[in-house]
Amino acid sequence: MVDETTLLTGSAEAAQEETIIVALTLVETAEDIRRNWVWILLVGSLNLLTGIACLFYPIFATQTAALVLTYVILITGAFGVAAATCGNGTRQMLLVGLVQILLAATMFMHPLFTMTLLTYLVAVTFMMIGLMQMSVARMNRRMAGRFVAYMSVFLALFMSLFIIFSMPLAQWYTIGVLVGVNLINLGTSRILMACYGRSLSRSDIE
Repeated sequence: MVDETTLLTGSAEAAQEETIIVALTLVETAEDIRRNWVWILLVGSLNLLTGIACLFYPIFATQTAALVLTYVILITGAFGVAAATCGNGTRQMLLVGLVQILLAATMFMHPLFTMTLLTYLVAVTFMMIGLMQMSVARMNRRMAGRFVAYMSVFLALFMSLFIIFSMPLAQWYTIGVLVGVNLINLGTSRILMACYGRSLSRSDIE
């Protein structure tokens, strides 16, 4: 029979060891931020400026995003076909690669179709997020912040319907605006992280 004290001591030692590992990971992360804060600041500033440019020129940003997506699909499909042809892949990989190349060719020949498809995908994504949030809010009637949850549901569904009923105009703006907002959020986070790293000293980390 195993002594209960031994079990408790072993559990405490395991928990302490896990805490030390997490602490070391955080120290290493903080040290990386402190050491590379200039690089983080430059990248964050570039993200922020690019995001602002996307909001000022959403049509250009939308077309660029569609073109980049087309190239990504084409290159990924070409690699899949090459891997399957050289014997390093399967028939399924070959089939997927061929479908990707065909899709990329269609997107090249019909860029308006690409932007329309992407815009409808965004609208469907917003609608799915709203419906999922509504389901969670209805199942947890006693959860805190239920009003905020329903406001989020309303905004998600509103954005979905707004995009759908704003077509075809929305196809020129939606992707660019979303890319711009995401880049601004990412850039702001990185700038704040760089400021935090700059304020750190080696003694603070130690």
